[in-house]
Amino acid sequence: MKSTISFIFSFRNEAENILELVKRISNQIKKIGNVNYEMIFVNDDSSDDSEKILLKLKAKYPIIIINMSRVFGTAPCVLAGFKEAKGDVIVYMDSDLQDPPEVVVEMYSKLRSGAEVIHAKRLKRDGESFFKIWLTQKAYKIINLFSDIEIPENTGDFKMLSKRVVKNILALDEYDPFMRGLSIWVGFKQEFIYYNREKRFAGKSQFPLFSKNPTREFIR
Repeated sequence: MKSTISFIFSFRNEAENILELVKRISNQIKKIGNVNYEMIFVNDDSSDDSEKILLKLKAKYPIIIINMSRVFGTAPCVLAGFKEAKGDVIVYMDSDLQDPPEVVVEMYSKLRSGAEVIHAKRLKRDGESFFKIWLTQKAYKIINLFSDIEIPENTGDFKMLSKRVVKNILALDEYDPFMRGLSIWVGFKQEFIYYNREKRFAGKSQFPLFSKNPTREFIR
């Protein structure tokens, strides 16, 4: 039986990036070969044409759209995608193409070799200011100082998980979880791949600099 990879994208106002993202994911699936896939787009109450573009793309690509009733933020959107995912392998990532889909092939190889959580770790962060990078470094240090688990620096919302890991995360029944922490906390064999983070493909960032939990948001 073929494996199925579920891709989960939390997004808000990414109309300029969606077509390119879908094409590049589809190209990587062809490189992996002999797998099925689905792309679950969780719409965090976008006000642009993102949903219209996705509805058109559904005629050609295996796309599922989940529309949130208001702006909830990344973690609740990822959870909604987890609940919908049918795959035995789950990838979740942002929709702005800063995290290149091309590394998914290497992530899948790690999973096939026995890992159940594969973190994508950034070596470089193109297009990000010195101030933001500095804040990110400080946020990791603060969180790790008070945490009983070590959150690896420069790993954000770009991970591949086995279905078993996702089931364990869902069983915790969290409303607004710290996803980067839970992926470590649940255990299982963990591996890393390394990549250079790119500039946004198009558009402006939808993540506010200051939020209800700024320390958590800084470690993107």
